[in-house]
Amino acid sequence: IKIVELSIPTRLYPLDYLVEHYMTTMVHRDRRLPPAFQMGQLIRQMCGILHDMRPKPEYYTAKMSDGTKLIALDEAVATRTLGEFHASIVKEQFGSILKSVHPPEMPDPFPDHVEADKLFIWKQGQLVKTYFSYKELNKNIRQGPQELQDFRRKLLAGEYVSVLCIDVEAYEFAQHLLLEIGVAEYFPEPGNPTAVGRINTHHFVVAENAWRRNGAMVSDHRDAFQFGRTETVSEDRLLGYLRTLFASPVCLVGHNIRCDLGYLASADGWFGRVADSIDVFDTQMIHRVLRGLPQPLNLESMFKDLFRKAPQYMHNAGNDAHYTLIAMLKMAGIEYNVGML
Repeated sequence: IKIVELSIPTRLYPLDYLVEHYMTTMVHRDRRLPPAFQMGQLIRQMCGILHDMRPKPEYYTAKMSDGTKLIALDEAVATRTLGEFHASIVKEQFGSILKSVHPPEMPDPFPDHVEADKLFIWKQGQLVKTYFSYKELNKNIRQGPQELQDFRRKLLAGEYVSVLCIDVEAYEFAQHLLLEIGVAEYFPEPGNPTAVGRINTHHFVVAENAWRRNGAMVSDHRDAFQFGRTETVSEDRLLGYLRTLFASPVCLVGHNIRCDLGYLASADGWFGRVADSIDVFDTQMIHRVLRGLPQPLNLESMFKDLFRKAPQYMHNAGNDAHYTLIAMLKMAGIEYNVGML
């Protein structure tokens, strides 16, 4: 492929990103339209509007590494498309164009950090820009039986000051927006790492997105933190706090941890390279190998398999971080206080 340097707008809006924003604003936040919509249906409707526009607008094709394609619009075309899309939705719902139902404001442009392994932006048949995600950068995540043995050996040898677990709940309609972050830490007894250590668990709500709630596709248990008090903190302050946790010798644990690190990296690129400097363990893949399963289990199913009981209030980031941490300790044979279940 010949890579040609062409100018590309700094503000790009993928078509499905515009639909997510529309759903978020018009249906779930302001409740100006009824919630009887399906994302796929609306994306097809917006594609039809774009196709029927005259004169024919120019747009970008984003080819994902898995072969799927995505349409991205510059700001002018995106604004026009969103306006015409809104008019068609209102007419469909109410039988006429109601001037009182104003379209939403334009969202922020497409973030540089995307969830695909690579994203190629094409314009008129020429490759103009390639985005790399942090899934590709965090290559050193440990996920096999040998890694579990290493985890136990290093923990009992006192090489880790703590075992850190982070869980992130992102917004279901725009996954670069962080809603909640859970942090659970296991601290071995100083000077006696074989003794039962303590677990501290925290639950944070991102202040800038506190008005956003999941619940359409992902369970919303934000208000059901089981291991302490929820704190609402600004995103910058919260990300700064998370970075301080890595100042001492720690290891990081997570369930499908690449996903959580990808969410964090969309806000702060530093998290895209965490696995290059510390040990990072993925409980999902470790459990799959230990059990010889053809497919990995989600956190709830893994927890049931290990503890023979159902966890409470999943998709609260604090609860999920706690459950993930004690699952890792259980698999490694590390003693912990059973009262923390």
